[in-house]
Amino acid sequence: LLMQISFKIFKKTSYFLFFSIFKLFIFVMKTFSLKLAEIDCSRLGHTSQTVEGYLSNKKKLKKKKLIYFLSSGYVANQQINKMIGRVIKISKAGFFFRIIRKCANYWNTGHEIFFNISEYSIQNSFNKDPSYKYDGPRLSFSNNELKLAQNKLKQLGITDSTKWICIHNRDSSFLKKSFPSNDFSYHNYRDFSLKSMEKLISYFSNKGIYVLRMGSIQDEFLKLKDEKIVDYANSELRCSTLDIYLLSNSLFYFGSSSGLTNVSCGFQKKCYGINYVLPEFTRQHVPYLFIFKKIRNKKNNNFLSLKEVLESPFVDEIQKNNIDKYGYELVNNTDEEIYNLGIEAYKDYLGENVYDEESVYLLKKFYKIYHSYREKNFRNIDFLKISPFFLKNNKYLLN
Repeated sequence: LLMQISFKIFKKTSYFLFFSIFKLFIFVMKTFSLKLAEIDCSRLGHTSQTVEGYLSNKKKLKKKKLIYFLSSGYVANQQINKMIGRVIKISKAGFFFRIIRKCANYWNTGHEIFFNISEYSIQNSFNKDPSYKYDGPRLSFSNNELKLAQNKLKQLGITDSTKWICIHNRDSSFLKKSFPSNDFSYHNYRDFSLKSMEKLISYFSNKGIYVLRMGSIQDEFLKLKDEKIVDYANSELRCSTLDIYLLSNSLFYFGSSSGLTNVSCGFQKKCYGINYVLPEFTRQHVPYLFIFKKIRNKKNNNFLSLKEVLESPFVDEIQKNNIDKYGYELVNNTDEEIYNLGIEAYKDYLGENVYDEESVYLLKKFYKIYHSYREKNFRNIDFLKISPFFLKNNKYLLN
């Protein structure tokens, strides 16, 4: 009995002491206008576009804040972390942030000491204002890092005069192997096969442009045999420094909505989009030519028009990978659609106009239908540049 009483006293005393320490910490933080912010380093795309966006918006912040930045535990790419460390003082004691956050949630107090850096990410900045002008990058390489990357480039057969593009096909293997205890299957709507890009890859290699397939953990191997085609994702030379160097110095990037797109965007590289999905398109991800997945009725194999998609009961569940229960499925872009996007992207890169009178008309029709169902002030998509080939070959979308 005495032990039970002692334990209860100890428990209450510990609770009171811990709560008092927490309240004192909150009081000090508020008194000196201090903030805590966590930088999520577990996902490459999150890290780069969040920090670049914050640095781009920093001068616009109404109130100057003294912010203590803490890094999350898992680090997806060490190179990005090094680059961030040169422009922001960031502590590795992310566990401290998580403890304070849990305390704030438990006692429902102290939330005002947290600074949400992701609010100022490139993506959120574009979502708030499609005319937002991103003026990055602010992350840079050291001389030693440049030497390391350039040395590895030579081993890949790439010289100073070589031009290259980066491509990437998203699949679920990275998240499955990196975070085995978490279920990230709701992201699978973005996946597609590398094989569908082979015709595009050959198109660029035939023009003397190297094609580097990016990624770190991938399901498929690139089987095309050509010295200008490099399955970098499965190369022994792959490293975090070269990852970022390749993306930041490529002619442009091809891929679906993934973290690598964010890195390329952060370094002001054109990103041409493959296998995006309706209905929400963000200015950050698709400022250049892109194509998207179509939606098919599994019973009769009919494809839905844009109007039918926007009127459907599952319109807001598409990006949750949750339309199967309604009897519909996402259909990936065809090899031909991806190949023709490549031709258009190359023309766009050369400064040529890819739109003729018909494709301009179709694009405007797309805008009109979209805005009639999605309030224009909420999501103005007049910045979108949908592939002319895609529009002309899928006119049913505009019925």
